[in-house]
Amino acid sequence: PPNTNATFTKRTILSEISKLFDPLGLVSPIIVRAKFLMQQIWLEKSKNWDARVTSKIQADWLELRIEFQSLHSLIVPRHLSTFPNDKTTTFHGFSDASMKGFGACTYISALLNTKPVSKLICSKSRVAPLKTQTLPRLELAAALLLSELATKVLSSLKQKPSKIFLWTDSSIVLHWISNSPTKWQTFVSNRVAKIQNLTSKLNATWRHVSTKNNPADLISRGVTTEKLSMSTLWWNGPSFISQDQHLWPKPAVTIS
Repeated sequence: PPNTNATFTKRTILSEISKLFDPLGLVSPIIVRAKFLMQQIWLEKSKNWDARVTSKIQADWLELRIEFQSLHSLIVPRHLSTFPNDKTTTFHGFSDASMKGFGACTYISALLNTKPVSKLICSKSRVAPLKTQTLPRLELAAALLLSELATKVLSSLKQKPSKIFLWTDSSIVLHWISNSPTKWQTFVSNRVAKIQNLTSKLNATWRHVSTKNNPADLISRGVTTEKLSMSTLWWNGPSFISQDQHLWPKPAVTIS
């Protein structure tokens, strides 16, 4: 059990954070909180690695350490319930950003004995850069992260899904990627070109999703262990991905 009376320094906290191991991003919404805290520590003016951190950072870290202990009891089923030549299998990826960070998560959806099933495959999280960016630019960075993650995940799946959908709750990002990169300034143009290239190779379709139905929102803001363990949105994705497509949210913009 964690020692709540311990005194923490920049060195000890960063050392413990570096030991966190979640290669598939199954608990990204929790791990990202440690990343946010790490950035706060770096922003502290003290250059002394062994100086005590502020009481606020110490309190936040103690809370996180206690939460990490409960992760030992978390059970994550990894069988994805798909079968060869199953035409009902679809792939879904979601991206989101906040001023603190951004992320992407991916899901597989299929019919198992005529029952719809959807499950988390993996996710990625990033802390927002120290140099201030606008939220739409961070949302674009999240969309690029999703495009790259989807490409990597799909290349490793033995069974290819029948359809691939990528989702964002940013109408601005959908507007950017539905037009020629040459219309935009360099920052946006470069990322739009990369997204369009990856999207085209995947033969994927971008669609709009509301924030409340976007599981990547949990990554961009971070959640507690208790909330994550009970979140069907995180572990299974939004309920509509297991429904007929005509019941899905109406897209603001789509590109293929």
